[in-house]
Amino acid sequence: MPSSPALKRGIRFRDLALFYVVVALSMRWTATAAAAGPSILIVWVAALTCFFVPLAASVMELSSLSLQA
Repeated sequence: MPSSPALKRGIRFRDLALFYVVVALSMRWTATAAAAGPSILIVWVAALTCFFVPLAASVMELSSLSLQA
């Protein structure tokens, strides 16, 4: 009986960064963003590049380290 190929279970950088964006920009911020106007897009892009991308990079780096002493 041939075994089915196993999927590689691993989270990549893109997956982690998108997860952070979806968690932070939930539906509760829609009214606040609408009240602030289109200038809020600049703030969100700045938050993406200054917070979410470095956070995802640091989590990926720390998760790849071996915890052997």
